[in-house]
Amino acid sequence: MSEAYYFFCFAKSGPAPDGEPGFGLVEGQKLFRIPFRELVMVVSKVPLEDFAGPGAEERLNNVEWVTPRALRHGQVVQEMCALSPVLPARFGTLFSSEQKLISLAESNYDSIIEFLELIRDKDEWAIRVYLDRDRLKATLFQKRIDILDIDLSSLSPGVRYFREKQIQAEVEKDISSWVNEKIQKVATSLDSISSQLQARKAHKNAFDENNKELVANWAVLLNKSDFQKLQELVFATNSNSDCDGLELTISGPWPPYSFAPPLEMENW
Repeated sequence: MSEAYYFFCFAKSGPAPDGEPGFGLVEGQKLFRIPFRELVMVVSKVPLEDFAGPGAEERLNNVEWVTPRALRHGQVVQEMCALSPVLPARFGTLFSSEQKLISLAESNYDSIIEFLELIRDKDEWAIRVYLDRDRLKATLFQKRIDILDIDLSSLSPGVRYFREKQIQAEVEKDISSWVNEKIQKVATSLDSISSQLQARKAHKNAFDENNKELVANWAVLLNKSDFQKLQELVFATNSNSDCDGLELTISGPWPPYSFAPPLEMENW
């Protein structure tokens, strides 16, 4: 077998998804649909050797080879989102035949239809919370001094040094509980405006370009009409002096990868 069916996504059949967006993973690979009842499967044919067999592992670990194909996969799914609700497949999902794809649709039909109805008129957005740890330490340090009503400048150098170190140690102990409390409040607010909220792993030692630490990471499924509420929530949090040291960011809209149901799949 020299070719495989590369699977991008499920979409609804009918007039909406008639205009498939261009080519497949690379130029020259035709993008086409396989219909099944109320569904279509958006696919293209790819050389099997690209993803399986000798040399495939090396290619899949080659950033220069993978990156344009992964971006094209996302682009196809994203463009289909403008035509129909979609259930996206992960990059590199292959099937050996059209019948295998039809069997996938048949055995999971109810779950797929239910999901496509669930996400109609909704988008997935990524919400991340970043922590400027040094700024937070400085803020909490000053707040503690204000509460204690201490004038450090009036102390002798030795006493001042000791007192600053003592307060800094107390601040260090407070940081985790402070951050967790704020994150929980943000999660509660996000949950109140979204259809679904999915916590995603915030990897340790993940930082943005300004060296701010990633401390929370969510995917939200949001009605298109509620996007302004999300913007207002992010603005209010970032403007709140009680949250000084934290910054919320939004990215999207994305295809609903985080909310797609697991599908029963036969061997390819």
